[in-house]
Amino acid sequence: MRHSVLYSFFAFIFCLFSMNMQAQDFPYSFSAFTDTYTPITNGISVNNGQAWDDPDFAAPIGFDFELFGGTMNTIYWNGFLGAIFMGGDYYSASPAIAVYGSDLIDRGYFSGAGSLSPIVFELVGTAPNRIFKMEYQNAGFYDEDPSLSYVNFQLWLYETSNVIEMRYGENSVVSPVHGYSNGPKIGLIDLVDIYTYDFGTFYYLNGNTGDPSIQEVDVYDYYYLTDALDGEPVDGQVYRFAPAVSVNATFTVDMTKVVADGGTVSPNGIHIAGNFQGWDPAATAMNDNGDGTWTYTTSVTSNQDLLYKFVNGTTWVDAEINITLDCGIDDGNGNINRVLSVGDTDVETISYCFDYCETCTEIISGINQTTLANGLEIFPNPASEMVQIQIQLPEVSEQLQLNVLNMLGQCLYQQKLGTVQNMLVELPIKNLPAGIYQIQLVDGGVSASKTLIKQ
Repeated sequence: MRHSVLYSFFAFIFCLFSMNMQAQDFPYSFSAFTDTYTPITNGISVNNGQAWDDPDFAAPIGFDFELFGGTMNTIYWNGFLGAIFMGGDYYSASPAIAVYGSDLIDRGYFSGAGSLSPIVFELVGTAPNRIFKMEYQNAGFYDEDPSLSYVNFQLWLYETSNVIEMRYGENSVVSPVHGYSNGPKIGLIDLVDIYTYDFGTFYYLNGNTGDPSIQEVDVYDYYYLTDALDGEPVDGQVYRFAPAVSVNATFTVDMTKVVADGGTVSPNGIHIAGNFQGWDPAATAMNDNGDGTWTYTTSVTSNQDLLYKFVNGTTWVDAEINITLDCGIDDGNGNINRVLSVGDTDVETISYCFDYCETCTEIISGINQTTLANGLEIFPNPASEMVQIQIQLPEVSEQLQLNVLNMLGQCLYQQKLGTVQNMLVELPIKNLPAGIYQIQLVDGGVSASKTLIKQ
């Protein structure tokens, strides 16, 4: 309801721009995916049949759960608009989880019929891998006829891993109900202290509901947020926040082609600049491996894209300028940066040739993925008993290999062709089951394939 504690809270803090903010890097990795939504059927009631509006409840999690470095074992509804949960009561400072930030209400609140929108929870599994699950069932909206619109959603908290999942079920939202934005406000808040009006940062989901991005805003601006999700999360949508872990990212660049073409390696050495070190071309020196390659390893948080360029020296004049979208990403201004996608484990690049998306071996030899693919022909295709494979390369390959792969990527046949530039290979396929296969040529670390249809 509009005169709730939280409405007064947000309306008041919007004016307190002199309050101290607690800023920090977002310590979670985010992913969005879909999974079957399963309602809780035998949960413990939070509202106990009471029709609610801006509820003030509490529920035990059943284990210690870490959120933004703090530990909580109970979640609290502190009179908030929507499903926003804290790790402490009204008089405590704690982080908060915004599962569905909109003005929700029990659909039975105005009719006097008791609760039509139960809030329930359960604890499943065995220690130390239990899951706390909490669900809003058929919740309505204060600004909408309760018979018209409703939402279902769950919060899952994972023991030990401290993973947070927000899961969304069937919904029907007829009219605009989200204030200044088109969708609910969903995300994590690093600090809320209602009693002292001390607030931090709201890390919220923005844009497409199936593939949102993470944005951040001062909690002061929460209520007037205009760029939350574009609409309602679909039935089965899951948003997952996992504590970020540190992994090693290793970058390698090969300078042999620069030297072979008459250039030189800067006496200042090779450097790397990227979004993980402030885009400073002089700050991060790479290590000389003594064989024409240079390497740099750094520790970064998991599940992110690292953008970068190699620098032959210490200024942007010395940086790569010919990187393409084959190994990079446009920064929006026509400038292409290299990109390395980091997951949950250590990762490394190939030994990139400076200013190229391939290795120097591929470029200098003249045999790369494109020339391999262009030099491979299969006929007849489709075929039933025998195919001929025509190989025509721009220059000699010293270690060419022919593979036949099924659709699972399993190698069914392998033949080492040795030193080849032009060759015709006859391949019997009579005993292969009908289906689709890949004919693959491999030259060292380079490969290319074309499709064969077996009738």
